[in-house]
Amino acid sequence: MRAAVVAALLFLAAPSIARAQNGQVWTTPDAAISLTLPAGWTNVDVGGPGTLLMITPATFGSDDLRVCSLREQAARPGGPALRQDELNLILDRWSQDWLSARNFDTLHGHSSDTLSGVHVFSSDAERGIGERAERDLQRAFNLANSESGVIYLLTCRVQTVTSTEERLEELRAFLASLAISTGTTP
Repeated sequence: MRAAVVAALLFLAAPSIARAQNGQVWTTPDAAISLTLPAGWTNVDVGGPGTLLMITPATFGSDDLRVCSLREQAARPGGPALRQDELNLILDRWSQDWLSARNFDTLHGHSSDTLSGVHVFSSDAERGIGERAERDLQRAFNLANSESGVIYLLTCRVQTVTSTEERLEELRAFLASLAISTGTTP
């Protein structure tokens, strides 16, 4: 079902598709976030509100159900402006809540690191059983701005039956390419 929805979105977005070249770097308009796109992947401009980037392999098919996206939302709509250190604490608490909630069947790993003074939580989890199982590799982080801050979720999803180690390594490399520029030094 999910594959059919993604395939339909790809068909509708065909005129706006642009294939990534080797090492092509995608950057947010404010240059705060950049990612190196996997070679041969396509930017599918159909993510909806809050979706900054959605990419799939250009050779997308039923045997290759992979998609990556970067989504954003206000950290505290209408709330006071928060400093980066306050947003880092919020993310640290959120990541512990996420782990405690166990909204996954198998946790393959998780970690926390810091990029340019920004805490980043990473996880590799699996949901579902058999052909419906999906593997989510994610990186979550918050960035301060002039308002309340922004929560970002960088996610790569692959259907487990097609998640060969080579495909997982490609997704891990994409997630690892995340660069954050806060305009200040850590």
